[in-house]
Amino acid sequence: MTRALIRELGDPALRMMTHKVNMEDFGGQKVKSLVDEMIGAMKDANGAGIAAPQIGRPERVFVAYGSGNNPRYPYKPAFPLTVFVNPEMEILTDERIELWEGCLSVPGFRGQVDRFARVRVTALNTEGKPFTVEAEGHLAGTLQHEYDHLEGRLFPDHARTGGLSSTENLITAKAFEEHHKERFMKHAFKIRDIYSKPPVFTGEGF
Repeated sequence: MTRALIRELGDPALRMMTHKVNMEDFGGQKVKSLVDEMIGAMKDANGAGIAAPQIGRPERVFVAYGSGNNPRYPYKPAFPLTVFVNPEMEILTDERIELWEGCLSVPGFRGQVDRFARVRVTALNTEGKPFTVEAEGHLAGTLQHEYDHLEGRLFPDHARTGGLSSTENLITAKAFEEHHKERFMKHAFKIRDIYSKPPVFTGEGF
């Protein structure tokens, strides 16, 4: 099967209005094929998640996964491969964490982003059964990043100066490796230690 092409910054598909998956499509080939394409593209690129607009599709679907040893994000904890269909997100705290983010759709760049430290996502699985995930720390950041894609937002929209980098809000991956990675890695592993509670899943859909 030919892998889906990941759309990159500037492609109108990344800013499109998304729509919910119809109830009659759950459990069918249409949803299965979409999810299979998304997962294949994500794994090929060593991603920690992917959303339907990143392969040019308008459905409100995203996938998150953490192996616990992803070379792109070694500080991110393990998280089972999870498909979120028609998700809704609730912010559980005003507390924020400071991150450097990358994106499969913004290759070659990293940006400094603030994310809420704890979130709850309610969604359906591919069979249409509901479930909820409560997450904190890096996983909460990942879920917010992927949910943003369904709203037509990309991490550069949030990128800021100050904090981890006082002069730039967006830098090349090469500059990150050479000038910021060591300091950020220490910070990132500290976040993992502080927000160490594993995700909590509830509902028949998990």
